[in-house]
Amino acid sequence: MIAGSIHQLRRRIRSTRNLAQVTRAMQTVAASKLRKVQQQVTEARPYSRWSKQFLEQLGAGTAGTAQEHPLLAHPQPVHTVLVVVMSSDRGLCGSYNQNIIREVLLFARTHSAQQLAFVTVGRKGRDLLGRLGYSILAHFELPRGGLTFDDTRAIARTAVDEFLAGHVQEVYLAYTHFRNILTHQPLIEPYLPLSIPAAASQQIPGEFSFEPSQSAVLGAFLPRALEVRVYQALLESLTSEQAARMVAMENASRNAETMVQELTVAYNKARQQRITREILDIASGAEALAQFGGSPTHR
Repeated sequence: MIAGSIHQLRRRIRSTRNLAQVTRAMQTVAASKLRKVQQQVTEARPYSRWSKQFLEQLGAGTAGTAQEHPLLAHPQPVHTVLVVVMSSDRGLCGSYNQNIIREVLLFARTHSAQQLAFVTVGRKGRDLLGRLGYSILAHFELPRGGLTFDDTRAIARTAVDEFLAGHVQEVYLAYTHFRNILTHQPLIEPYLPLSIPAAASQQIPGEFSFEPSQSAVLGAFLPRALEVRVYQALLESLTSEQAARMVAMENASRNAETMVQELTVAYNKARQQRITREILDIASGAEALAQFGGSPTHR
């Protein structure tokens, strides 16, 4: 019984050490990808903020007029809501996917009066929402060789086309905002129609002039600004995913090392018990020989 347990413990120690090597390698890969995408998201944030502010300023000058852009119009009533959900293609990234899907399901409960449709980016979100019976209008795979601006155009165009065609009256972006390596905040933000804050109309500098007109500049800039928003949201999600995967693999490696230590202690105890039992068996045999082997019988 003890010999069998020793063999099993030795096998578990070997397999756990192999698993720790795999998780350490995955942690290294995730850390390398995180550095690249974190640099991207940091460099893109200033332009994304400027684009949003400039778009609000442009839209404030045309809101409520005959020249108002259709993407600024608020159709009433709201029958269908479209949500662009950004998740990962693969697992092993902690609670990253669960957090954003939980936020989406809470959003669905608060919008139970409207029909919901989804555009999914990443297989995990698509698979779960599909199993729950939600309508998925389109699905996009995450790019393998790093995110580029061109990768987001089709996503933004799909949402804009659905809105302009009148199939949906509101569009939201569901993504994970990257704060730091340990903190990633799932968010659902309005995307269409574009909301113009009341204060934005006071922010347009008087010395600016628009050619041929402010509404024409708005019409040319608006599609680009909407693509930038999708690009930034996807960058935030990818950065959060790699950070979550790196932390998850680090924790897995640490747990594997702890398990190896515990199994090694159990293995040494089991081996010592076997040695002790063998010594007792030898001592008992020697004692028996001493008692009975020294007095031979005579016929």
